[in-house]
Amino acid sequence: MQVSLLLLIYFLNVLVVASILLWSFFADRSTPKNHKLSWAVVVIASVLWFIAVPLSIIEILRKLLHHRSVLRDQNNPSKNWG
Repeated sequence: MQVSLLLLIYFLNVLVVASILLWSFFADRSTPKNHKLSWAVVVIASVLWFIAVPLSIIEILRKLLHHRSVLRDQNNPSKNWG
């Protein structure tokens, strides 16, 4: 019972992550849709969601923090002239 519940949760997460990845994949105009490597990344990331999701969150947070620091530096020019 316990193992089947864990497998059900895992595969439900695979479906959720795969649908999000496919939506992002088709929304991205710069990604070629006919390259096998592009599709392989979507499939691998869907199956390995427990690795891909935390890495994606880290990347998004890194970009957000960088963007905030750039905006803060632009709004506070006195720091730039030191």
